[in-house]
Amino acid sequence: MSSKDNKNLVALCATNDEIHEIQITSALNDAHIEHVVHDFYDQAFDGLFEAKYGHSKILVFEEDLQNAKKIIDQIPSPNEPDSTQQL
Repeated sequence: MSSKDNKNLVALCATNDEIHEIQITSALNDAHIEHVVHDFYDQAFDGLFEAKYGHSKILVFEEDLQNAKKIIDQIPSPNEPDSTQQL
């Protein structure tokens, strides 16, 4: 068990799709920040909840929140244009 077992999990962000989720969780893994992914996709409802809540929500321990925010700020959102891409 982790030393953080009794700590509070707080929401870090919502993801737009599976690729966005993988980018964020990979960056958190690289930084050794423990996290939990709450997936909103439900096959029985064919993604009905994704339209309202996003693809998933990523939670981190409260003490890691500021570091995690700094990390995800470096990851472009799927809705933002890539400034390095030529038109």
